[in-house]
Amino acid sequence: MIDTIRFRGDFLNLDCLPQIEYELETLTKTKQDVTLYEFTSGQLKGSYDNRISFSIKDMDWIYCETLGRPVYQSVPPYFICELSLHKFFIGHNVFGFDDDLSRIYTVYDFLEVNFGTAFIKRDTVQLLRIDLAEVYKYDTKEQVLAIFHGLKNHRRYRTKPSTYKNTGIYYPGTMTTFKIYDKHEEFKAHDFKKLKKNDLFEANEIYEMSKNVVRLECEIHKKKLNELYGKYVFVEDLIMSKIIDIKMVYLKEKQRLVFESHDEVAIKSIYDVQKYLIETYGNRKGLPLYGFWSSMVLHGEEHTREIYAKASFYKNKKVLKELGIPFYEYGITEFKQGQEELCFKSNI
Repeated sequence: MIDTIRFRGDFLNLDCLPQIEYELETLTKTKQDVTLYEFTSGQLKGSYDNRISFSIKDMDWIYCETLGRPVYQSVPPYFICELSLHKFFIGHNVFGFDDDLSRIYTVYDFLEVNFGTAFIKRDTVQLLRIDLAEVYKYDTKEQVLAIFHGLKNHRRYRTKPSTYKNTGIYYPGTMTTFKIYDKHEEFKAHDFKKLKKNDLFEANEIYEMSKNVVRLECEIHKKKLNELYGKYVFVEDLIMSKIIDIKMVYLKEKQRLVFESHDEVAIKSIYDVQKYLIETYGNRKGLPLYGFWSSMVLHGEEHTREIYAKASFYKNKKVLKELGIPFYEYGITEFKQGQEELCFKSNI
């Protein structure tokens, strides 16, 4: 599902700028405890931020052929907007709706109503960032904690993960940033209080349903979008193409992280792993593989990479991956319960 988007647009005409600047200042200074929509002219603090970021710019990096490099210089005014589509439409992103980017048209209408004028040159709007996400449901809190316990030792290619307590982990990058976190803890800290105050949603029901939910989220940055589509990534073109290429990026990034067992391999304990490896390869090869697997689980990729030769490390890791043996205990089951009922309660 599509969540946070960041886009850049041109103004239909510059005569409307004074009014937009005035309305933006008013909206950002108004304390809005009793409304779902808050505006800020700064950047959002993270994917948990439920505000709408809107800013007007008149400087940009432009390539200078004489100097052979980009130069930060004055340009005609343009705007940048960033928001979570799910929090905009249904007040939360515990669960979500489809990947229809055309919902952005409603955002355009909303902005123009709030600023009191039609100002968006819609055919020139460019996408600067898009987040795709999935949510998964587990039976117990212990299973959720086991996921993060295992993943904190998992290194995704050359990227070292950053962790937040025992409830979140993310892998930053210039092309993409992949996150996995306990949605219940994040919802409780950020969205629950606001939804309950507005009384527009079954806040307590959503709170209960968010328990034991793990969210996978991939930020796809401008650099990756440019690699896929070229210098200018127009929203109109993406709507027509149904963001198929972007979805493939998400799936590829997910596969790097999520280690799903093969159906025929029933891994329930360390003894199952040992037994399976010995039955498959015999003692001579199976026991060293078990030792490698144990090191990955107990000490993590960082430590295991240091004590094994580079060729042996990648060879052993590839073998375990092909066998479908994960480096953490639990698999992943996609969560769909209650999704349809919650999706149709739009704020708009």
